[in-house]
Amino acid sequence: MEAWLYILGGATGVRALTNLGASCYLFVVRLGKEIHAYLIDAGMESTDSDGAVSAVSWLAPQDLEKLQTILDSVGVKKIDHVFLTHAHRDHAAAVALKKIRRHLTHDSRIICTRPTAAFLPRVLYDQFNVSNRRKENLPYDKDDIEETLDRVHAVKRPEILELVPGKISVLLWRNGHIRGSCSVIFIIKSGKTEHTFMFSGDYATHAQLTTDGAPLPPDDIRISHLLSIDCTNCAEDVAKGTDEKTFWKREIIRMADDAHNTNKAGGWFLTSAFALDRAPTFARKLADLGLRVYLDGPSARKLWDIMESEDGFWCMGDRSVNANSEEIEILNAVGSALDSNRKVGAIVAPSGMGHGPVAQYMRELLPRENAMYGASGYLAPGTNGYKALRAERGSTILLEVTDKKFEEVRVNARCEQYRATGHSLRKSLVRRIGEILRNSRSQKPFVGLCHGSTPALDWVQAQLPEFHTFRQDRPEDRCIRLL
Repeated sequence: MEAWLYILGGATGVRALTNLGASCYLFVVRLGKEIHAYLIDAGMESTDSDGAVSAVSWLAPQDLEKLQTILDSVGVKKIDHVFLTHAHRDHAAAVALKKIRRHLTHDSRIICTRPTAAFLPRVLYDQFNVSNRRKENLPYDKDDIEETLDRVHAVKRPEILELVPGKISVLLWRNGHIRGSCSVIFIIKSGKTEHTFMFSGDYATHAQLTTDGAPLPPDDIRISHLLSIDCTNCAEDVAKGTDEKTFWKREIIRMADDAHNTNKAGGWFLTSAFALDRAPTFARKLADLGLRVYLDGPSARKLWDIMESEDGFWCMGDRSVNANSEEIEILNAVGSALDSNRKVGAIVAPSGMGHGPVAQYMRELLPRENAMYGASGYLAPGTNGYKALRAERGSTILLEVTDKKFEEVRVNARCEQYRATGHSLRKSLVRRIGEILRNSRSQKPFVGLCHGSTPALDWVQAQLPEFHTFRQDRPEDRCIRLL
C-alpha cells in the first residue's frame, strides 16, 4: 500500500503572510496494481482588488494547472470522486471548472452532505453571474454548472460510504463550521492493515446558533494521519481570555452591545456576513438580543429558505434559525433599509468581505460619524471590509461599490472587527489535534497545517513537536509521501 497527498490550493510564499487561498487537495492511494485518486475540495481564489478595473473576480486554486502532470506521474488516468467539505466559495466554487471536470470519469461523483448539495447551485451561479456582469472570462457556463450538479451525490446523514469494496471507504463527519459542513475521513484496508486519513475542512469545536461544534471521530475509527487541519484563528489570540464554549456567543453579544449603543445615539449599525449561514444566523441572534434588524440581499433570503427546508439539515445538532419573525425585516430592494420611513437599527447584509449588497450600505454609512460598521469575521487583504477596518477615521478608501466600479469614500464611522466565526480558537485547536490522534496507529502521525496565514501556521507548528507536520504555505511541503 502506498499513499500520497498533493496540495493544489492555499497560498505560498510572501502571499501566505496574509492570504489563506482556496482549498484543494489530491489524495492518491495505490493498492497493489490499483491506483485511486480523490479530490477534496475545489475552491475559488479571492483576488486582491486595489482599485484596478482589470481585477478579476476569480482564480482557480493556485496549483490546479499541475493536476494533469501529477496524475501522469503516479499513473492515474482519472479522478474517482470529488468530496466537498462545505459550500463556501473558497472550498466549492471551482468544482465546475473544465480543468477539473475533464479528469472525471462518467461514474465520478461529487460527494457532499445534503445541505452542501442544496447550497451548491447558488454558489456556482453566483460566481457565473458576477463574472458575466463584469464581462470577464467566464470560469464556466450554465451547461457546465448543470453537468456538474448532475454528478452530485448528497449524503443525508453521517455514515460510511464504500468506495472500493473491502478496500476503501469514507466517512463524512460533522465538523461544526456551518450547517452541512463536514470532515472527510478515508478508511483504507490492505490485507490486515488499516489506515485512516482525515481532512478536517473548516473546523469549530464550539457550538453556534445553527449547529453544534465538531465531535471527535467515532470511537471505533482511529485516525492514523490528519492531512489537513484548519488554522484560521491561530494567528493571534482572538479569544481575549474567553472560553471556547462561550466564545461565539460572547462575540455576538459584543456586536449587539455596540449596535444598541450606536442606535441609541441615532446611528445605524451595519455588519457584513456571508449569505450562507452567517447572515441569517447573525440576524436571528441580534433580534433575540433586542435589536430591530434588517436583513438585506436576495441571496440571504434564498439561502435562509434552504437552511430551513428539509435539505438544510443532515445531522444531530442542526437547529432551526426561525426566519419568519416580527423582529427581522427581510428586504427585497438592496439599500432600502435606509429609506426615511424606517427607524434606525442593525443592518445585516452579505457578503462577508464587504462586497455585494453590503457595499451599497458601506458607501452610505461609512461617511457618517454616528454610524458603525462591524465586520463579522476574517477579511481578505484588498477587500472593502479590510480597507475600512484599517483606515484611520477621516481618511478615504477606494470602495468597490459595484462590480469593477470604485468610488472614494471617507471613513468617519466607527469600524470594528468581530470574530464570530466557525473556526476553533488556537488553544482549543491544538488540544483537539492531540485528542484526534491520541490513538493513532502511526508512531509519528502526519499533521497538515492549512487554511491559515504563515504566522498562524508558525504558531500551530511550534505546539506540535510530537507530530510530523507539513504546511500548505511551503512549496516543498505540497507533495507528501504518506506511506
